[in-house]
Amino acid sequence: MSFDVKRIWSNPNWKNGALYTLFSFANNGISFILILILAKYLLPSDYGYLNLYNSFVQIISILIALGTTSYVSNAFFQKNRTELSQVILTSILTIIVCLIVFTIILLGFPIISSRLVGLPLPYLLVALIICGFQCITNLNLDIWRLEEKPISYGLFSMSMVILNFIVTLVWVVWENYGWVGRIYAQGTVASIFFLISGIFLCKRGYLRKLKISKSIVWETLIFGIPLVPHMLSFWLKQGMDRYIINYYFSSTDVGIYSFALNFGSIIGIIGTAFNANNSVFMYKSLTKGYYQARKSLNHIAKLMFFIFLACSVIVWIGSYELIPYVLPKYTNSKPLLFPICCGAFFQCLYLLFVNYLFFYKKTQQLMYITFTTAIIQCILSLILTKYSILWTAYISMSVSLLTTLSVYYLSKKTCNSVLQ
Repeated sequence: MSFDVKRIWSNPNWKNGALYTLFSFANNGISFILILILAKYLLPSDYGYLNLYNSFVQIISILIALGTTSYVSNAFFQKNRTELSQVILTSILTIIVCLIVFTIILLGFPIISSRLVGLPLPYLLVALIICGFQCITNLNLDIWRLEEKPISYGLFSMSMVILNFIVTLVWVVWENYGWVGRIYAQGTVASIFFLISGIFLCKRGYLRKLKISKSIVWETLIFGIPLVPHMLSFWLKQGMDRYIINYYFSSTDVGIYSFALNFGSIIGIIGTAFNANNSVFMYKSLTKGYYQARKSLNHIAKLMFFIFLACSVIVWIGSYELIPYVLPKYTNSKPLLFPICCGAFFQCLYLLFVNYLFFYKKTQQLMYITFTTAIIQCILSLILTKYSILWTAYISMSVSLLTTLSVYYLSKKTCNSVLQ
């Protein structure tokens, strides 16, 4: 038995995967505890306002880089160091330009902006800055992941989560600033780790003596821009649902629905942690050719299917039984748990196949799938949510399944064409 453990641990893929999963569970476990604490100290209506703010942050985070940061993963294995640095520089300049443009829009149309989001203008401006800072921080983390340095990745991300936990408690619990205190905490932490990330990127030579390459800029934008509708589709599928619920019902119902989504996020933690390492392994394997890589990749996909399924069932049953005892004021969220957990399971399966499309630069086709299914979900939610928020949850689950099946079909079609 000891020999088997040594052999597994000596395998870089399993070792790094275990480390990413460990750090991810630790980070998200701390974040989940924070969510439970906030649920205790915030009224459902305040929790609803906070989630409206978070939805705005999500959409800005998608738009502010125009998808260019996603090209870093592709370029890391297919470009030399100079070209990779130019891709990173292009992403950073894109973030700066978009940050300026969005600030001008908000200041030019303050009343309309506040009404659309449902929050005062100062908080929207703070959200822009936070999103810009977080993009640079995530870029630094992503490069550590691609360099296969899970310890650096994990310790840095865990430091960020722990500081976020502490500062949030100070503002929300001790200073009693309510949901606004959470925004102050995010701004403080984002500023600190933005500065640290910039220092790390410079010290590792990714931002030294660079010149803009028109060809790299064009190549990066061509790859990234189709991903904007793709990433927006995920915001539409969850963020828009919250606004629709708020329109038909109240911020309290938004809070109930958002609270239930947190348990789906537990399942998402597992999928995201696995994908952090598996995406790197896939890119390295596919660089050698799909024919040589397909057997091991298919084996991993089959194994993870059953792991994701088991975890989803455990989270669903566990949360269903515990909520009435731990947080009785959110008992109304129980019927939402089954469709939300199923949707999260389908999303984990989606991650098993979407990296094929990224590697073979099928971002435009991926955009068609994800954005079309998002529009379908929005239309159905607009029609049916008025009857019950349970309809919203089941619509989300069904569209998640449709998206996963479509991506699976396209990835198989793409890989088969490579073999021919």
